[in-house]
Amino acid sequence: MRDDISRQKSAFFGLPLDTRRRAQICATIGLRLREGAVTDSRTCFRHHSLNACKLPAALRDDRLFVALSRADCLSADGMGVVWAARLMGIRVPERVTGIDLMTDLLAQFAQDGTRVFLLGARQEVLDELQETLPARFPRLMITGTHHGYETDDEKLARCVASAKPDALFVALPSPRKELFVDQFAPKTGCRFAMGVGGAFDVLAGKVRRAPMIWQRAGLEFLWRILCQPRYMIPRYARGLLGFAKLVLPRVLSFQFKRLRGTVQKAMILL
Repeated sequence: MRDDISRQKSAFFGLPLDTRRRAQICATIGLRLREGAVTDSRTCFRHHSLNACKLPAALRDDRLFVALSRADCLSADGMGVVWAARLMGIRVPERVTGIDLMTDLLAQFAQDGTRVFLLGARQEVLDELQETLPARFPRLMITGTHHGYETDDEKLARCVASAKPDALFVALPSPRKELFVDQFAPKTGCRFAMGVGGAFDVLAGKVRRAPMIWQRAGLEFLWRILCQPRYMIPRYARGLLGFAKLVLPRVLSFQFKRLRGTVQKAMILL
């Protein structure tokens, strides 16, 4: 299975971008958890998401870059990454958002009896999720939760380990969530760990997600800016500017080489 997964990865600025569809990734994670339950393996499958703001941050922060590069699965969560990868010759079939993948996994975990731990966000959000998620996904087992305001990651890892979960969703701020999934999730004994950003707030109904037409058009980031302009405008301005500076030279270089190759072939035919 590891060979099959590795064949679905492409180098994107030195990071192993997973080019599978969401359904394929979800199926792989479910299979890994079921196999782990049979063999009693505690190897942790680590999932991360990559977007336009996170890429320049990773190239500035060695710890974040290493955490992303060691992921078992690094999905393109953001149309900026999808478009840039395609323009650089990498076949990315679709955007795989963290919240959509998490929702699919929760439905699957409810069926499989997978034990889930929720780490991060505010306590009121976690309390809401403990009521709404089992109602939405019958038989879902939430073995524990912990808010995201504890600064000691070792303590958090021990707290998670004491609940003995199979799967861990981490909603800490970036880059802390990526570092926690990379360095501390294996210490918890869980077999799957995933950073989910603001997914808890959305699933709890605290934050409204963009309408589906905006999502399909790749404009979900614009919806976030409109909903939280004071917070999102500075964040996206820095992140998207840094992303553009990184991506545009690579895209232009690749497209120029492809155009030159096409012209050469045409000249040969003529």
